[in-house]
Amino acid sequence: VLGMKLAELNDESRKKFEIVAEIKGVIIAEVDPNSAAAEKQIAAGEVITEIAQEAVTKPEDVVKKIEALKKEGRKNALLMVASKTGELKFVTVRIE
Repeated sequence: VLGMKLAELNDESRKKFEIVAEIKGVIIAEVDPNSAAAEKQIAAGEVITEIAQEAVTKPEDVVKKIEALKKEGRKNALLMVASKTGELKFVTVRIE
């Protein structure tokens, strides 16, 4: 999705990427270096917590939300992304 490989945030991925327990969302496992996500410096190990100000908890939530935005004719998706320490940032990613 948007050049990212997503995974469920579980104990294993928290340990692998050293993500603090307070963060909830969907882990970014990989980022295609030639993608819209890479252009915005989104990195593996970060967590998508919201898309268009709606919380996401599973990779399927992300896919459904991006598909809904495409159907609405949106050109960009507003993501709230958390670093592994819990710092939040908004990132606007081009929908391809």
